[in-house]
Amino acid sequence: MTGSLQVLEYLIAQLNVHSKAIAGHIIYTLAVSTVTLFVFNYYGDGEERYTKRLRLYFSHQSFLKWLFKCIYAIFLLFAAHYLINSMLVPFIEPYYNERYVNILKVPYNTQTVKYVAMATHAVIMVVGFIPLFALWKGSKTSLLFWFGFPLFLTLAVQPFIFNPHWPLGFRFPLFIEETLIMSIHAIILVYLFYVADDTHKEEELLENKLNV
Repeated sequence: MTGSLQVLEYLIAQLNVHSKAIAGHIIYTLAVSTVTLFVFNYYGDGEERYTKRLRLYFSHQSFLKWLFKCIYAIFLLFAAHYLINSMLVPFIEPYYNERYVNILKVPYNTQTVKYVAMATHAVIMVVGFIPLFALWKGSKTSLLFWFGFPLFLTLAVQPFIFNPHWPLGFRFPLFIEETLIMSIHAIILVYLFYVADDTHKEEELLENKLNV
């Protein structure tokens, strides 16, 4: 899923589209294989049954509340992405303007395409990661780390390291942008969608009292 987000960003920016599209097919193949193996090994009986865990997770709140949370999360993710991109685009855009000024077929719609990409990014983040929250058995703090850190490695560190042909003046602002976006996105999603299991309910109640 994170790979698909990355390919989407490359397609919007028109950065080496052909090779990134090939990488995208490889990512999708690995993702499907991983999910298939996961379901095969996790689709057991009793408390560990995957579908039962999902039903239990969604039973904590009504359908309307879940729908509101999803819409609210998509709005917050989009807003965070837009604001951070707006702050850092002056450092990144000159690179695009210099090398890719005539590549987009409809340059007058570049901003619209960017907004659609950000909204798509937000929707994929919400829909794609809900199963993670449904299956998580640990604490909120551990979820925030194990959710945010892999996103940071995949979407911020990996492009920074594996694209040495990009000038440092472009790579570094992009690294900062992706780091901020992924960190804030992780915090938003964990805050909205984390549901404590029986082991961590007391910890969650204590944290809520302290916050109040």
